[in-house]
Order: sequence, then C-alpha cells, then structure tokens
Amino acid sequence: GPSQSAKPSFEPSVEDALTLEDLEGIFGDKVYEANSSYAMAMNWILNEDSRQLKRTSPNFVQRFVLALLYHSTGGDGWKRTRFLTVDHECEWYGISCYRNDSVQSISMSQNTMIGSIPSELSMLPLLQKIDVSRNEIRGTMPTTIGGLTSLNDLRFDFNLFSGPLPSEIGRLVHLTTLSLSNNSFTGAIPTHFGDLTNLEKLYLTGNKLNSSLSTEFYDMASLSEFHCGGHQVSTEDRRVFLSNRLLGTISTLIGRLTRLEVFKIAQNSFWGSIPSEIWELTNLVNLDVSRNGFSGSI
Repeated sequence: GPSQSAKPSFEPSVEDALTLEDLEGIFGDKVYEANSSYAMAMNWILNEDSRQLKRTSPNFVQRFVLALLYHSTGGDGWKRTRFLTVDHECEWYGISCYRNDSVQSISMSQNTMIGSIPSELSMLPLLQKIDVSRNEIRGTMPTTIGGLTSLNDLRFDFNLFSGPLPSEIGRLVHLTTLSLSNNSFTGAIPTHFGDLTNLEKLYLTGNKLNSSLSTEFYDMASLSEFHCGGHQVSTEDRRVFLSNRLLGTISTLIGRLTRLEVFKIAQNSFWGSIPSEIWELTNLVNLDVSRNGFSGSI
C-alpha cells in the first residue's frame, strides 16, 4: 500500500495526542474506575485541560499526578484554588519547581485537604519537600513514599493519618526534618529509621505508637530534636490525653546522639533508670521525661 509519508502534510497529527491508553500504560486500570479520583484526573487532562498535552510532552506524568492529588484530597474544597489552571503546573498554588520544570516541592499547609494521599506521588522523583500539615487527610502513609529519595523535608503533622509508620521511610536518607505529630499512627518506630543518618528533627508527638526504642534508633547520628510525648486536648468538660505509649528503657547508646538538643518523651510508659550517658550530651538543653515509670533520681 501507499507509504505513510504520502499523507497530506496539512492534516493535524493525531498520532502524538495523549490518549487513555497512554495513561493506562503508566497508571494502570485504576483510570477506568468510575467517579474515582483517577478517572477525574484522567478526564481533566484529556478533555478539560486547555494545554492538551501530547504523549511526547515531558511533563504529562507530573501534571496528571498533581491533578490526581487534587482529586484525591477534595480539591474542589481547598482553601486555595489556583490549581488545575491553564498555567504550567509549576505556577499552581503550593508547587515549586527546579529550572528544568520538574516539581521540587509541594507546600499545602492549612489548605482544607481531605481524603488521602495517592501513592503515585512517588512519580515526582525529584521532590525535596512535602508539607501537607494541618489538614484533614486520612488513611495510611503510602509505602511508595520510600521511592522519593531526594526528600529532605516531610511534614504530615496535624492530620488524621492512621496505620503503621512505613519502614520504607528509612530509604529517605537525605531527610533532615520528619514531622508526623498529632495523627493516629500506631505500632513501632521502624528500625529502618536508624538509616536516617542526616535526620535532625523527628516529631512524633501525639500519636498512638506503642513499642520500645530499638537499638537502631540510636544510629540517627544527626538527631538534634526528638519529640514523642503525649499531648493534651481540652474539650468543654475534660482534658483528653492523646498519647503515645512507648515503653522499655532508654539505652546507654543515647550517648552516641551527641548532637541532641531536645529530647521530649513525657507521658509514655518508659521504665528503668535514666542512663548517666544522657548527662554527657553537652548540647542537650531541653529534656522532658516526666509522666513515665522511671525509677531512681535525676
């Protein structure tokens, strides 16, 4: 038959138009689930987005993932609405990008977000910061977050997250701040957190954690602040303690954490004596071990 090149040149090329199949190839058959956040993001990028990206557009994956974030967290009810606009996604609210237009950070604190975080956020591989603190996001923390190995700042505090802390967080070796306070995380502080040798600030206050501190915990050599106390909420008739229930003893290995400035573990269930090594930590300025079961004197 006639070769393809015989096609009239004035015909617009549909060959590189972005299609449902392209999206399915990357995001799987979730894009077909009726009324799901995936279907809504797909409909937006294929039919409503006036940019009409092509399959050759280098940013179609990241634009889709951000549309998915919007539809997964109740974007129509967000406090700030400059999102899913005709602009490049780097211009949208809360998004900042590198010079090459890949997403560098998502900062959406106090944005009346609900719903849950889609696991596909891990398809923004160069992300350095995610701050979705002080929203009403539910569900578990996606284990895929461990793929975002450029992250140095992760803030999920003051939300409604539940379930275990994923051990995959231990892959985020560039993290300097991890703030997960005031959620309902349960279980243990994963031993893999010991791999976070650049972590400086770890905030876990006001969750429902109940385990001992593993030996690996003391491998976080850069740790300067550890906040893991209970936390008090006043209602009209009473004060409620939302509390972690960490238990066991504090190891003499705490002497390794030479950069420690703040160590707050009040309102847990630790016991035993406080190791003398703690007094050799010359940077320690704020120590709160009250309301535990420690014995001996301080």
